[in-house]
Amino acid sequence: MAPKLSAKPDGGSVTVVNPHFGAKETNSKKSARGKRYRASFMTHVLGNLARESDAKCSYVVGLLFFKERLDVEKVKTNVLDKLLDMPRFRSKFVSKHFGAYFEELAIEDLDLDYHVQVAFEDENPTRADILSYLAEKMSQKSILDKSKPLWQMVIIPEMEDGRSCLITNISHIIGDGMSQVEVLYRLIDEEPAKTWEQFEELIADKNESSIEGQDVRAKGKRPKQKVSKFRAAKIFIGGVFGGVFAVFGRPDPKTSLKLKTVTTVSVEKRQALTERIDMEKLKELKSNIEGATINDVLIVLLTICIKKYFDEHDKKKIGKLSASFPINLRARGQDNLDQYGSPHNVWAYGMMPLHLRYKNKIELIWKVKKTLDDAKLSPNPVVQLQLGKMVAPILPLKAMNGVALNVANKATVQLSNVAGPGKAVSIAGYTIDEMAFQLFSPLGLYLGIISYNGQVSCSINADSSLGDPEEIAKHWKVEFDALYDEVMSQGEIRRPRTCF
Repeated sequence: MAPKLSAKPDGGSVTVVNPHFGAKETNSKKSARGKRYRASFMTHVLGNLARESDAKCSYVVGLLFFKERLDVEKVKTNVLDKLLDMPRFRSKFVSKHFGAYFEELAIEDLDLDYHVQVAFEDENPTRADILSYLAEKMSQKSILDKSKPLWQMVIIPEMEDGRSCLITNISHIIGDGMSQVEVLYRLIDEEPAKTWEQFEELIADKNESSIEGQDVRAKGKRPKQKVSKFRAAKIFIGGVFGGVFAVFGRPDPKTSLKLKTVTTVSVEKRQALTERIDMEKLKELKSNIEGATINDVLIVLLTICIKKYFDEHDKKKIGKLSASFPINLRARGQDNLDQYGSPHNVWAYGMMPLHLRYKNKIELIWKVKKTLDDAKLSPNPVVQLQLGKMVAPILPLKAMNGVALNVANKATVQLSNVAGPGKAVSIAGYTIDEMAFQLFSPLGLYLGIISYNGQVSCSINADSSLGDPEEIAKHWKVEFDALYDEVMSQGEIRRPRTCF
């Protein structure tokens, strides 16, 4: 039986607990039946893909492993009370050719037992069992009911090792990865974050470790990147041309990690979770390299893992390959949630080469760092987004979706890197032991890095026709240890000097 919320029978306001400050407040926007919220351009793009085919939908799936057995009703009540405070979690999505919007439903009309389900009630699954269950669930023809709010959660009360799990499945239509991480923070118990200052401490490293260049709520400002006028002009011009011709460029060649055609889509996926590496060792390694960030080091590590995979599984010579990653287009200091307190989509794709040819790991570090530094200055994603806004209204649905998939699937792999809480946190009184996030989408290969409680891990999601993601995951911890030993044995590593 679903837990009861404090909704008025007439669909009026609901009393909720603000998880940031622990103060009760009344959200007058609750259950404003029929109220519409305009969706962003990127949300409309994702909605149009869903209109054409369920196989073209994208879902951000979280795996939260808890240290102890969960009380199902307690977790249901806690999660629902906080999620339904955000309008998009109580609204259905409507997408039409010239626009898209979210339309609120009455609280009493929501099927809460559909949105929060229980699995393995009479079993104690292993982590591998849960990944197999997730793969099967996400390969269904229709994953989420489009007549309902586009999210679902599954509670697994107890695992074989005594832990438990909460699976969160939230459509990408509701919001991008940056804002969906914010949803996670909303679910966190109020005790670790009674004041804003305490809450800020939990995410103090969010800025530095995120590939999306996330800047929200980090204390202080990072030093402005210094580049010559010549290099800045080169990056700007290259970014403009790159954004304009993003649709027309050639995709990466077919490999065992790349789909043959950019429009091939599949709901059959395989997943892998890496071992966890220590954040303190990661910071120590980063500090030994002049000007490096945690993000630079993590992308170097992923590059090494991918190269190791190719060395073992692709006998033919690998050509030039690339990676895509979402770039956060929110203004500096802007909240990850919209004005109504909901997640939303404010991003565009960035592209970078995969530096699979290098003489040694130090050379690779500088190649990756230069690439990421240039990406922070490039106008490519903004040009790409504005061009899309101009072209999309004049294209038929299939043509518009073809363009979107063409841009998204050019690269061999999509990367993301988000920072979770730096300390152990809890939901409904239960301590989170481990967390992972995956993207289920038409893309062939996704690698998602997440940090939590001083540990960093990577989730890998691959189309079932591609190579085994476990063959990438197995290198994560081994190669980090090797990289750490090599870098730390050389003393401080200075940045190569150049006249540009």
